[in-house]
Amino acid sequence: MLNLIFAFGYSSLGYILYNSGDYQGAIENYSQAILLNSEDLTSYLSRGVARSLTKDYQNAIEDFNETIRLSPQYAQAYAERGVARAAIGDNQAAIEDCHRAIQLDPQYVRAYFGRGTARFYSGNYQGALEDFSLIASIERSAISYYNLGILQYLQGINTQAIEHLTKALYVDANLTAAYYVRGNACYDLGDEQGAFVDFNEAKHIEAAGAGEIYSEDEFAFYARGLARHRLGNREEVIEEMNGWVSPRLQIRFTLTPETLEIFSSTGQKFLSPVEIDQLREQERKRAERECQTKEAALQELERERDRYQELLAKLKEKGIDTDNL
Repeated sequence: MLNLIFAFGYSSLGYILYNSGDYQGAIENYSQAILLNSEDLTSYLSRGVARSLTKDYQNAIEDFNETIRLSPQYAQAYAERGVARAAIGDNQAAIEDCHRAIQLDPQYVRAYFGRGTARFYSGNYQGALEDFSLIASIERSAISYYNLGILQYLQGINTQAIEHLTKALYVDANLTAAYYVRGNACYDLGDEQGAFVDFNEAKHIEAAGAGEIYSEDEFAFYARGLARHRLGNREEVIEEMNGWVSPRLQIRFTLTPETLEIFSSTGQKFLSPVEIDQLREQERKRAERECQTKEAALQELERERDRYQELLAKLKEKGIDTDNL
């Protein structure tokens, strides 16, 4: 009985430290709680979440495994394990975990976040858009709108990206990354004046210390670098970003004379929004040509049918029984 009481005390202290941002202290106290009570479901889950926040994903996954062993229908445990698996690139397992969490609790936002992230890095961009759209409809927060907006921007859906980034800034006017991404979307649509207004507003917020870009947000880092490149600050971009590799996903940035390119951990180049637009235009033209070819074939078939009917009519005029031909 005393062990359970002390375990509860350590777990409660872990909770307090977690909420104060002392994740390592929280982990230590949750560990003490688990030593005293190996069936402490809450401490396993909470320690796993804290470990994820300190980027100790493998041990976090082990904690979520224990949580699921103790409670096989615990949606949050599946979702958090899925998010951790997505963070280490185990995308298919992440998708499966998050899908299971959604089955258990369709309103649990983190499950859509984990699945959407894993889908994006698996190349299923449409699936990722669907998940982040659902998040924005469930949780109308600045970060939800921002995540959807940046994903739309990366897919070249600039008008919708601007709409959602504007919603994000309405909720949080100091969300620096949203200005950089929205500015680049405006630039790609030909609105250079609007782009430079956003770029300069982001710089002003950073200079005032009211907002910042985090290295974990690789695409915000990219958006700022691209903005600086477009503002003509090439030397600044070279110093900060050329050859930089993100700590979480090992994404690499390379500066070219024309733009800033992104490469995945496997060396695969991410298409820029402009390149995506070009591919969409090529696909549109290909589909248009295919449609025109089919239409021409149908018209030729119709003309052939008309010629055949004319021939039959002429044969009948000459008294030939066409039914027995």
